[in-house]
Amino acid sequence: MIQKLKSIIIENIKNVKYGEIYFETSEGFLNTTGIYGQNGSGKTTVIDVLEMIKELIQGKKLGSKYSGLIDFEEISKVRIETEILNESINRYEIVFKKVNIEGKDSIEILSETLSKKLNKKYQKFKTIIEFLSREKTISFHTLSKFELSEDALKILKSVSMENQSSFIFQQNLLKNLNDFSRADYEKKILDEFKSFANNLRIYTSEYGGLISANFMAPVSIYYSEQDSTYNGIVPVPLGPQGYLSNRFINIYKHILPQMNVLLKQIVPGITIGYDVRDTRLGESGQDEHRVEFYSTRDGKKFSLRYESDGIKKIIALLNFLIEVYNDPNIIVAIDELDSGIFEFLLGEIVSVISTGSKGQVIFTSHNLRVLEVLPKNKVVFSTTNPSNRYIRLKGVKTTNNLRDFYIRSLLVGGQEEELYISKNASNIRRALKKAGQKND
Repeated sequence: MIQKLKSIIIENIKNVKYGEIYFETSEGFLNTTGIYGQNGSGKTTVIDVLEMIKELIQGKKLGSKYSGLIDFEEISKVRIETEILNESINRYEIVFKKVNIEGKDSIEILSETLSKKLNKKYQKFKTIIEFLSREKTISFHTLSKFELSEDALKILKSVSMENQSSFIFQQNLLKNLNDFSRADYEKKILDEFKSFANNLRIYTSEYGGLISANFMAPVSIYYSEQDSTYNGIVPVPLGPQGYLSNRFINIYKHILPQMNVLLKQIVPGITIGYDVRDTRLGESGQDEHRVEFYSTRDGKKFSLRYESDGIKKIIALLNFLIEVYNDPNIIVAIDELDSGIFEFLLGEIVSVISTGSKGQVIFTSHNLRVLEVLPKNKVVFSTTNPSNRYIRLKGVKTTNNLRDFYIRSLLVGGQEEELYISKNASNIRRALKKAGQKND
């Protein structure tokens, strides 16, 4: 089974009143989608929303981080569609609002809907599972809602509300469905979305902050051996941050050789490794180790802590790039891909991914070098219109340089939406002088 992200629609989240992005064309799914635009125009919102959807599907709690993305006045909505190639299209829609409970901001989920249609002409979406919080109902495609007892429903709803988590994707609902032999249709779409979330890799600006603070480089991996599987973030410590279990040591032994194969091609002459500095017996009775990571150049070791943020970011992204290049099910979403990376190298990396990746890469960036290596259909531009946040440029010919065309559109317009609110240099100068005046 190969599953691709088909589209995303965002309503009333941060500075996006409405925005939609499609990750396919008439020729097929795009393996690369870059999102460009001025500061504060909704680029990062796409990454934030994908991260939120991933955590909802995985049954995690939505903390205050996400309530900060919305306001009290509007009801927010997100819809994503994925496609099981040559089989079906799945849709997940969630409606929610911001509420204040006992002085704390939180998210109240108003409704969730899972729908599916066959990947054929003239097919319509059929609702498979629908949860309506205010009406206190949940409906299934093949099951009567009365087959789940009122007490069971009440408990499931209460857990969802208390945890600010998905009702549909909570583990307790799946356990209840497993008791019904006729719930195969419902279990199938739940499993397909779970697979989608497990294959979705997110790199946010928070990860960049961990690197800048010299705390750790977070590396996202999927690692499996015998009866052990790990899917998530592995910390690459950049200082003495405590002790790590044998499990992490085994993971390092497995992933570092793979990462070094790519690293020394991206940054010539450098590889990374680690030394175990100390071992102790942990509370669980298992050995724990304090490790120090280093980079090697020309046979000499240097603490990884003192490498540039750009090098450490590349290390954090290595496994993303390896996975998405080789696995058609992997989807990688990266905020500010260009931050800290030399622009010519950035162009080389994006070009290689664009021409050969089996999975899907979605990224935001400001560096215009990438526009010179990507075809026009692989770039989305954010606009100044909150009600139509994302567009693709029109009128671009095959002979046009997309970078030059974009800059010209910024200056003289010509697109369906305005792309940039021009700033008058003299106004900026006056503001600088005014801000610098001391109060009498």
